[in-house]
Amino acid sequence: MDVVILAGGALKGEWKQESGLEWRWQLPVHDHTIFDQVHQSVRHLGDVIAVGGPEEHRRAEPGNTFLDSLAQGMALVRSETMLLVTADIPDLSSDAVDRFLASTSPAAELNYPIVPIEVCERAYPGMRRTTLPLREGRFTGGNAAYVHTESFRQALPTLERAYALRKSPARLAGMVGYGTLGRVLLSQLLPMTLPIRELERRVGRFLGMDIRAVICHDASVGTDIDSQEQYNAWLANAKS
Repeated sequence: MDVVILAGGALKGEWKQESGLEWRWQLPVHDHTIFDQVHQSVRHLGDVIAVGGPEEHRRAEPGNTFLDSLAQGMALVRSETMLLVTADIPDLSSDAVDRFLASTSPAAELNYPIVPIEVCERAYPGMRRTTLPLREGRFTGGNAAYVHTESFRQALPTLERAYALRKSPARLAGMVGYGTLGRVLLSQLLPMTLPIRELERRVGRFLGMDIRAVICHDASVGTDIDSQEQYNAWLANAKS
């Protein structure tokens, strides 16, 4: 199985100046770069394709947007299924990756990990995360996906159109479906209203794919570094 590591996130502003680094994948964790941490956790699965990252790896150049980078990496994928993972997960391990994959549904075209927020808060106190309240609990999204390669390739144009409308909520709602958007917004006010299976069905209909949200109890899968605040919080937890 091919693995695509997305490593195109750049440091900006004060974070870039203070660290002297250009890319998030270069951040030091556990005596090596964060890219090395992720790479060591997935290399046992098969061929690894880095979008960005160190020059010595098989790689594609990152694009101007997340979806551009994703398309660049997927163009090199040869396996029927693939694992997508981001290069900003400081504590990812091969055991955590294997547990996620063991919990996926072979029938689904996209398996996406969701982590109960209390699991992350116990392991990483003080680190902010975006959460979605569902009937089964409050979850944060993971930083990986196990997908059927060709099905996901076919869904990329839909994702690109949605990405282009991300700053126009009304037009995006029209594309995704006002009912879907309404249920998600309602779930913020009344957390018990939206079950996981309903969310899977609605998002799957939008993308034209069979989707499964995989409840994952590995906090590392739901803990990424995309801001200096998060990195500082991670460092504080690592030292404690």
